[in-house]
Amino acid sequence: MKSRHVRIFLSTSQICTIYATLLAKATRQEGDAAILFIDGSKRKQGLIDLITKTSKIYPWTLLHDFSIPMGEDHDYNPTIGKNITRKFKNWPFIKSIYDFMLKKHMDRIDIHYRKELLLQLNPYLTKDTQISLYMLTQTYLNSPLMQLFPSASINYIEHGMGDYYYILDPKTPKGNFYCLFSEGYKKFLTKNGQSANWVKNLPDVNSFSEIAKQLNNDQENKSNVDKLKIPELPIVFILLEAVDMYNVKSAFWSDYLDHIFLQLEKPKQYHYLLKPHPMQSAESMVATTKHLDSLGYSYSILDESQLINTSAEVLFSIWEKQTRHVFCLFSSGCYYLSQLYSGTNIQYWYSTEFLSHYISNAPPQFKKMFVEIRPIIEEVLTEKCKSY
Repeated sequence: MKSRHVRIFLSTSQICTIYATLLAKATRQEGDAAILFIDGSKRKQGLIDLITKTSKIYPWTLLHDFSIPMGEDHDYNPTIGKNITRKFKNWPFIKSIYDFMLKKHMDRIDIHYRKELLLQLNPYLTKDTQISLYMLTQTYLNSPLMQLFPSASINYIEHGMGDYYYILDPKTPKGNFYCLFSEGYKKFLTKNGQSANWVKNLPDVNSFSEIAKQLNNDQENKSNVDKLKIPELPIVFILLEAVDMYNVKSAFWSDYLDHIFLQLEKPKQYHYLLKPHPMQSAESMVATTKHLDSLGYSYSILDESQLINTSAEVLFSIWEKQTRHVFCLFSSGCYYLSQLYSGTNIQYWYSTEFLSHYISNAPPQFKKMFVEIRPIIEEVLTEKCKSY
């Protein structure tokens, strides 16, 4: 089906797919084609299936998956080789060699993706078709899409706090940025002497909780949630963090939990509901549950594959009324929850300061990002959160 206007959206997760859906609805024009691509990267099959299932809330003209599927037992804990590469790749002499080899590698990947993209897109294209790209920062398909369509309009959809940082990188091609914290981000940019007319509101976020409830009616989700047997206690919802790349010491996980418990007057009166990050290591999960067992606190962990892959923002609608506190260190999910469920009687907590004491062994590029993104977190994303 040839089209005069083709809109191409990228996704890497369930929350991405929902945000893309909101924007696709808002920018829809009669007769255009709306295409959703799952970005090319290593991804657990369960997550691929979840994105595919979530995509059905919108009538996409085409859905295609560019992922490299992995088994559910894949561990994201960095290998020794990966840690060595991260540590030394920014050394002056090594950096030039590494950058050259990386460029050659990415050029080969771009050639592969350009061929596959054209194969998928050709049925919808004419020589006069207008292309609108709705990409994510730091995703594989950005470069080949812009190579194929140099005159396309460029747009980005946020999918995590890193976007507010990467979008400012001079190497990121300029375009509109649709985000949840648009007003605060505009003020931040203006304060720092930068233009902000490219920052746009993510549309219709008020409908998010209804979408979440719709998705939570999925039978597999219901079955996994029912197995948890959550007691009738006030809930403390804890977002676990994928910080293995920072090379945090093994005591980090118990220290993080203890730091949370110190904020609560009577920590034993709560049920702790823990949401693992999809990229969290098995080692960190073991350390977390072991510490909770030693304390004897009431807790449940959302460790079924389906629940790990489901976005915290979606699952949260199930326990919204029972939840009293949400804790994270610097997880995007906490900031999103504070916006998407801000009308509730819930206290949202974050602690970039606590994490700062555990990154001494982190690779230089991760330390740099953490230091530089903190002002954005603390001045833009945490308007409805409290530090601890």
